[in-house]
This record gives sequence, C-alpha cells and structure tokens, in this order.
Amino acid sequence: MIQRIRRTRRSFLSLVCAGPAAILTGCGGPRHAEAIPADQQGLRELAAAYRDFFHKNRRAPKGARELRGKGPGQGLPNALDLLNSGELVVAWGSPPADDGGDTILAFSKAAPERGGPVLMQDCRTIRPLTAEEFAATPRAAAK
Repeated sequence: MIQRIRRTRRSFLSLVCAGPAAILTGCGGPRHAEAIPADQQGLRELAAAYRDFFHKNRRAPKGARELRGKGPGQGLPNALDLLNSGELVVAWGSPPADDGGDTILAFSKAAPERGGPVLMQDCRTIRPLTAEEFAATPRAAAK
C-alpha cells in the first residue's frame, strides 16, 4: 500500500513538473512574422479609420485632416505618412458600401502603372491588383 502511494506521488509530481515544461516549449519551431509592406499597412489603417469615422459621424471623411486623432499619427501613423506624402490616393467623401467589394476606394500612387494593393469601397477588403486589373476595376467617385 505504501509503495502504491509513493508511485502515485511520483506520477503526480512528474505531471506537475513536466506539464508546464511541455507547455512552455510549445509545438513546432519558431514562427516568424512576415513584415507587412508600408503601403498595405497604411491601407489597413486607413480602412479602420475611414470605417470608424463613417460610423461615428454618419458621413464619409472629406480629407485626411478629419481622420486625425487627438495627437499626430495616433492610431494610423503609416496611413498619415503616406497620405501626407501623396503616396495614397483616396476617393474622399465616398461612403463605405457593403456591396463595394468590387469598387476601389483607395490605392497607392504607383498602382495604376505597376499594380499593388488597393482598398475596396467596403473598407474591409485589401486586394492586390496588377496594372491591367486596376485599369479594369471601377473606382469610387470622390464627393
């Protein structure tokens, strides 16, 4: 009976000690996060800010100034840098549309010639387009 209790204690102690060690080592090898290109990150930030502005104000923003938070670059540093430098082109004043997954709302300045990521008018979809696809895709009208 005493040996049975000792075996149970050893089993319990090995579980208690080995369990956390197994959890901490994790499964598989190390994961490497891929860097997101600045223009794509800028479009992500713009999409979130554009959507938020629309839901809070019941209208689309008329320019980058309206998207700025309380501090410069707050919440969208890449987007503001790209907007201020003219690298992002936006159809300001065009409201987000639930069915706007086929209409371009914003794009990088180089997209018409070289292709690249574009933000669709649903403000949720960022799609990489070639220059040919870009030319064939409708663009939202600035208002």
